Amino acid sequence: MTTPRPTIHCIDDAPATRRALASCAHSLDLPLHVWNSPDELRTTLDGDTCGVILVDIRHIDGDGDCADFIAGLAADGIDLPVIVLAADADAAQCRQAFRAGAADFLEKPLQRAELRQALRHTIGQHVLQHARLDAERQARRRYAQLSEREREVLAMIVAGLTNKEVARALEVSPRTVEVHRSRLGRKLGTDSFAQMVRCYAGLVERDGVADAVGVVRASGCVPIPGASSLDLRM
Repeated sequence: MTTPRPTIHCIDDAPATRRALASCAHSLDLPLHVWNSPDELRTTLDGDTCGVILVDIRHIDGDGDCADFIAGLAADGIDLPVIVLAADADAAQCRQAFRAGAADFLEKPLQRAELRQALRHTIGQHVLQHARLDAERQARRRYAQLSEREREVLAMIVAGLTNKEVARALEVSPRTVEVHRSRLGRKLGTDSFAQMVRCYAGLVERDGVADAVGVVRASGCVPIPGASSLDLRM
């Protein structure tokens, strides 16, 4: 799955704000979508999106409490970062916005250089987060497709056992272990040992397979019961 193109979402009816955002969106080569209200955005926006939301504090229900607005986004499955805009802002409003989880807080009238920098930084961070979460989802899906034996072999590889150590533990030849490693690489979508460790060490640990590997290593790689029946049909 590819990361969707980032979009700038605006909830502010002030013409000056919309002009500034339109200018910045053009310079960043990103689309701008203007919403009439927070409710319209929450009921319409697709949760699987990327970008940023800019909202004037006047448009947040109640007394401008950002916490309910940001919590509402999360409840609707929208994880876009939020930049809060405010005219005549005070320190209390700024602190409250950041405590609520806002990515940034900008005072109006907006300075275009400051706005552009905030957009570039916030969107860049969200693109990276989106790509990382997507990679984690793919890793979990691929890991779930492994057989129990494949997970044991992967756990030994991730734990740093050499091909010879794995071979002794499973009572197979080092060549057989090489075949298993190659097949694991194809099934997991990894091109190197380092990538396999980086992407799957956490899943192996959470799965509890690594505990058995620790016993193998501590005991000098004694054979695993039933390992002699291992074949290459993985």
